[in-house]
Amino acid sequence: MLRRKKTDRQALVKKGISAGLVEIAVIILIAFFFIASETLMPAKSGSLVLGIAAVLVLLVIGAAIAGILVFGWPLYLALQKKYYEAVLVFCCTLATLLAFFLLIVLAEILIF
Repeated sequence: MLRRKKTDRQALVKKGISAGLVEIAVIILIAFFFIASETLMPAKSGSLVLGIAAVLVLLVIGAAIAGILVFGWPLYLALQKKYYEAVLVFCCTLATLLAFFLLIVLAEILIF
């Protein structure tokens, strides 16, 4: 008889959390680039258009990476008709990002 493989829920949760943590790392790297871009491309240098274009290209690249990290594995699972697993990974990724956001807000409230 054909049996459906039992899903390893713990492994799926780990994949979701890992995707969220990698996405947080990408967000932090982009934030550091924005901070560093003030010294790398000062507005007084006359290359304002190039600076704006560089930031927009970075935002597009960041959005593409975010799309792959947040939606890639859940989409792969959904295409295999593993809808429960897809939703579980997606929700764990979003929960990780939400927890990080709440930590930032809480830190801002308590520190400043």
